[in-house]
Amino acid sequence: MRKAQLVPWIALLVSIAWLVSVPALGQEPDIWGGSLGVTYWYPDWSNDQADFDSSTSGLYGPSAFLHYGDFGIGIQYFTGSFDLSFPGASSDISADRTDFDLMLSYRIARHFHLSVLYKSIAFDWDQTYHVESEITGFGFGGGINTMVSTHVLLYAYGFYMPSLDYEEDIEQSGSYSGDADGFWLEAGLGYVVSDLPLLVKAGYRFQTIDVTSGSAEWSEETDGARIDISYIF
Repeated sequence: MRKAQLVPWIALLVSIAWLVSVPALGQEPDIWGGSLGVTYWYPDWSNDQADFDSSTSGLYGPSAFLHYGDFGIGIQYFTGSFDLSFPGASSDISADRTDFDLMLSYRIARHFHLSVLYKSIAFDWDQTYHVESEITGFGFGGGINTMVSTHVLLYAYGFYMPSLDYEEDIEQSGSYSGDADGFWLEAGLGYVVSDLPLLVKAGYRFQTIDVTSGSAEWSEETDGARIDISYIF
């Protein structure tokens, strides 16, 4: 059985919306507020259909959140490149990758959120030919965050993505499409620097996508540590 068929219930139990807001600091929220920051992700990328070893200096980009009352909107964007080493190949292949997440959230309790997600993952690389592929679609999730001491935040959240679209364009071979589903889980700790004010978070993110295109099926997994530094307003 594919992993994505086993984990939707786990993803729902650990689910959350976007976290970095005044409620995350353990206080009652102002009517509006948010955060603006940068994020870094150091993932390993694997594909159970293609036999390659991946290495990267990391993916990085901006993140932002804005809430009004119990409603919030958040975005995060990662970009970077991977070096892919195939057995028997004389040289590595460089693959560019971008991840974009747009989240709409609703705070159902002081430390609990529910949210919906728009996800986009894009790949671009050259072998003996040029390949572009993209996975897009919607998901839902939520989660929990709580202060375990005056300055330390514990968080966990996740999203299940039951209906994604897969598109691939291979130079000289044409275009292909398919369906996909997957999930994304993350957990970690944050430290609040109240005087600045900043929130520094360190956690681990696991993301997997199962793709079906024609008679072909495969899984993409990307997982690794990430760090966020956000200014809170």
